[in-house]
Amino acid sequence: PANNEYVVDFGRKTRLKSFDKFLKSFEFKNALDAALKYKPAPHKPGVIFSVLQELARMDKLETAISGRNEEEILPLLKYLRRNLINPRYTPLLADTHMVVLQINPN
Repeated sequence: PANNEYVVDFGRKTRLKSFDKFLKSFEFKNALDAALKYKPAPHKPGVIFSVLQELARMDKLETAISGRNEEEILPLLKYLRRNLINPRYTPLLADTHMVVLQINPN
């Protein structure tokens, strides 16, 4: 471009992940399910942690966990078991575990 010309960079609009879309539309159970099914999630536990953190901040953690059968709650329990020992995650994951136990004591 010449000195008197301007270049406008439109850039690419970042797409929201499925769990972010569900959070924005207040579908809390679907947001948690999407985060648990997110492909890199087993190798990046922060993704699920971030969704749990946002649900806790919105006071919707119980809403997202309630109404699940054993098959639906199992991925969350596996995540909690695997990451509860991480000091960065322990406070929130311990609270999440308590919510799970209060909703489904079995």
